[in-house]
Amino acid sequence: MTVPEPHLAGGCPYAERPGVTPLYGRTVAQDPHGLYARMRAEHGPVAPIELEPGVEAWLVIGYQELLELTRNEQQFSKDSRHWRVAAEGRLRPDSPWCR
Repeated sequence: MTVPEPHLAGGCPYAERPGVTPLYGRTVAQDPHGLYARMRAEHGPVAPIELEPGVEAWLVIGYQELLELTRNEQQFSKDSRHWRVAAEGRLRPDSPWCR
């Protein structure tokens, strides 16, 4: 799996670039299958996304990449308390990602 270079200004290197897909709002609700197909076509197995406004992440949609990720919980934690955006206070207190 390719790891992007750290962004010099901090944060996700793709947050302000075209192609970051928000995973909230009308498009996700109306056509999730089409949205995932477009992300796979545009980005391949790992796509830059926004979970909610200002909360960037990477969505792993490739099988081999997902296996690698789930086998290495030290580096890829599902626990949002370990996420950089949580440590920086960018998750809303009522965010569903704070559980």
